[in-house]
Amino acid sequence: MRVARLGLVLLWLACPFNGAQAQPEPQPTSDQATESAAAPDAPTAPIATDEVESAEAGSAAPAAQSPADPEVAELLDTLAANDERLEQVQATVDEMMIMQLEAEPVDEEPEVLRIYGFFDVGVQRVWIDETSPLAGVFNSANATSFVVGNINTYLDLQPHPDWRGLVELRFTSAPHGEITNFGGLYGTFNRVSTEQFDPHAPTVNSPMWGGYTVIERAHIDWQESSAFNLRVGSFFTPFGIWNMDHGSPTLISLNLPQTIVTKIFPLRQTGIMAHGMFFLSDWELGYYATLTNGRQELSNFAFSDDRGYGGRLYVAHDPGSFNIKLGVSGFLGHVEDKVVNLTAVYPQVVLDNTTSVEYDEWVLGADLSLDVGSFRLRTEASLHRIKYATGKHATPSALGGASVAGATRVSRYEGTGYVLGSYRLPWLGLEPFAICDIIMGPLAYYDLLVITGGGLTVHLNQSVQWKMQYTRSRFFDVEEDSDQSIYDLSSITSRLIVVF
Repeated sequence: MRVARLGLVLLWLACPFNGAQAQPEPQPTSDQATESAAAPDAPTAPIATDEVESAEAGSAAPAAQSPADPEVAELLDTLAANDERLEQVQATVDEMMIMQLEAEPVDEEPEVLRIYGFFDVGVQRVWIDETSPLAGVFNSANATSFVVGNINTYLDLQPHPDWRGLVELRFTSAPHGEITNFGGLYGTFNRVSTEQFDPHAPTVNSPMWGGYTVIERAHIDWQESSAFNLRVGSFFTPFGIWNMDHGSPTLISLNLPQTIVTKIFPLRQTGIMAHGMFFLSDWELGYYATLTNGRQELSNFAFSDDRGYGGRLYVAHDPGSFNIKLGVSGFLGHVEDKVVNLTAVYPQVVLDNTTSVEYDEWVLGADLSLDVGSFRLRTEASLHRIKYATGKHATPSALGGASVAGATRVSRYEGTGYVLGSYRLPWLGLEPFAICDIIMGPLAYYDLLVITGGGLTVHLNQSVQWKMQYTRSRFFDVEEDSDQSIYDLSSITSRLIVVF
């Protein structure tokens, strides 16, 4: 458009010069023609050359100095007017060039590193029978505590359009206050203290408390196309809904479902992942495939050349008012723990490597996400099979980490599932929700756990949320038909969440 305007301006500039074209030479009048025709017949006297030049010079001088010639005056006026118009055109062109430069995007350096995240703080309380063993396991049992929950920071690095590195760190105050050993039959009661003098403080006896830094994930992605991407490093296992989208600002419920708590699937893995998506009309088809060290509850390293294999397939339809996503996930792995015993020191050091725990496992899962207007539904279900090698069964542990003496885990099937629904009300950003969560299988002292509850999310703005949830947990031993109500508990949790 600007080029067309510039062309019109230049065309307008050229038009005035059409009136300044050279005028035709005047033709002699009839009297002058008669005189010219008669001049050759009249006798003339010779004239000297100097006199001729002098006469020509004398007649030319008055003509050059006289402004009375109307043609010359008109030509001078036209030139002056064109000069003024040329200056106006030049100013217009300069202004258009400035506008063009301002409108053109400036090539800026791409943002290589972005830092963002979320954190939440709140209050919570757990109610348990004072005679229950769990009353001595949970630090916050029958007491109200103010807490700092998640402090998660993302370091998002993208030095090239096809390459990305992502690190998610969680900062915690753990393990300060954690029970490391029960007293009585287990020996002397001990609780972790991370308090010490701050060696970097100007005051030599300034107190400080340390804490863990949790590496939630750290991986490098090659993402040249949406159909095929590669990820290497430590990443969340691609299964279900909760583990793929684990941040407290995005999850509906505050309390983790038993699918996550009991680690039916390994939560994180270290290895290689291939993933991508395709579009078929209005549907999105996606896949994940993983090759890893397997479960890393014992170590991030592999103790054998056995690998963990996993994958996920999903289909999603997201037109706006009715959104649905269906997924299936699977994992196959081999787990073993290597124990190193020092058996001799003379005449040489001998280290004996043995395997204390060994089992094969597979897991299958299915999930559904459904959004209909302001209503949201989330549900997951999974089935886990564990088969131990002969004589290498794991020892169950009580809540709190201590092993249960003399007991062993058995080869088994176990299953988990939950249903979660919420509705976004049209005022004040209110979103009430309800959840039912279960786990079944031969566990430590029960074979069925049913958790029910509900809560409220208040969306204060795009960056701040407040959530509150109440839950009731009930334990059952269906196979033995024994009363396990002594373990039943209730809890209430509240969090203020800020995204940055």
